[in-house]
Amino acid sequence: MRVIVVGGGEIGFALAQALAATHDVVVIDHASVVADRFEALDVQFLLGTGTSAEVLGRAGIEGADILVACTGLDEVNIVTCAIGNRLGSPRTFCFVSREDFLELQQDRQSLEQFGIDHVVWPEAQLAADIERVIGTPGALDAEVFADGAIRLVEYRLEAGSSMVGRIADQHLPHGALIVAVRRGDEFFIPRGNSELLPGDKAVIMGTPEALQDVRHRISPGADARRQRVTIIGGGDVGLRLAERLETTKDLDVVIVERDPARGELLASRLYVAGHIPGFPGPLGRDGGTGPVSPFAKRINKIWEENVGPELLDMTPDEVRTEMRKYVARGVDFIKFAASSHDWRAVRLMFSPEAMKAIVEEGHKAGITVQTHTMNIESLRLAVVAGIDMGQHPELVGVRELPDDLIKMIVERRVYCGVLAIKKDHLKAGKWPALWHPSQGNIEKLIRAGAPVMAQQLRDEDVDLRRLLPT
Repeated sequence: MRVIVVGGGEIGFALAQALAATHDVVVIDHASVVADRFEALDVQFLLGTGTSAEVLGRAGIEGADILVACTGLDEVNIVTCAIGNRLGSPRTFCFVSREDFLELQQDRQSLEQFGIDHVVWPEAQLAADIERVIGTPGALDAEVFADGAIRLVEYRLEAGSSMVGRIADQHLPHGALIVAVRRGDEFFIPRGNSELLPGDKAVIMGTPEALQDVRHRISPGADARRQRVTIIGGGDVGLRLAERLETTKDLDVVIVERDPARGELLASRLYVAGHIPGFPGPLGRDGGTGPVSPFAKRINKIWEENVGPELLDMTPDEVRTEMRKYVARGVDFIKFAASSHDWRAVRLMFSPEAMKAIVEEGHKAGITVQTHTMNIESLRLAVVAGIDMGQHPELVGVRELPDDLIKMIVERRVYCGVLAIKKDHLKAGKWPALWHPSQGNIEKLIRAGAPVMAQQLRDEDVDLRRLLPT
């Protein structure tokens, strides 16, 4: 086939390198310095632009089978496909880097108007590939076919895995088949009497239901564990991946970006972004012990912006100074840690004076101040300090919220972001002891007239009014 590639960047070079041995390839680029890297390949290089009918004519567009437009400019790629389609009849592949152009893929009329057969967004494809692997705990790689009806998953078999042994003895579920095995540098198609060894990489194809059963065999308990995903870099791929993952159940997503301006864009696109003053960064330990790697320390330092655990060793005036700097960076709101996370051994984080300093600096800047609390006294101190909102104030261990504290919350109009759970889920024993009294505390807050908001719903949508007996 005759293939014309417009754009000699990384994508264009990789395509030319892969196709040159078996196809007639022509590469077009406007930069003469790009030509040097193609000298070692059996391809024809033309200096020019894909938006030129004359250049495309010299490339043989009339008899071309495929036209790939992969320059760094979306508009150039679209126009290239339009001109190429007018001059010949190749199958056209248009690379884009902006989401608004991706909508062309769903608009058949626009595709035909511009002569585009396929729209390719590499960043979105990469994000989707990573998401598939993350969504398959324990897998090295994952692919989908037939709109998700068939999947292909690769696992590394550990010593002691139930999959180690003769394939015929595995009794895989109906709809699952081991199609390939990679053992060191060897790659082979296994038979029923083939033996799987520790360290092998097994490639398994099947339906989603069958592969779920296989996953439970290879990684027992993986689905029960909550995953934390840290994305280093908020570029196009990082943002796209975070958007795809942030609403995934049992998955905590943290994205780290050094550029403040880019960080503002990320925060506007993602549901939750930011740091809780008083807590360590995403790779730290909240009051825990144990080593933290130098890499984790660097990431935490960037994330914390000097309002991490070091605040706990400062005087109220020093806390005020650091919070003033933090607010000046343009944060949308403050959510500080009035207590630690572990409800079984909750620690107070700040003195009443330090809490007051944090709240006052937020209010001076015209932003709301929220707090994270996990026991009665931390919530009381935060309310007295003047917070606007308490996150999960109903979570106070196995205690009941005191009436006087609820009265203070109501009188001061402190908004309550609560975590509501359906009663039948509580009865089913799906939640630890912490959650049982918390639902009664939500009822007390509602009855008292506190401004309650369903901050995060669990398992199923919950109508807070249904928590109250009729």
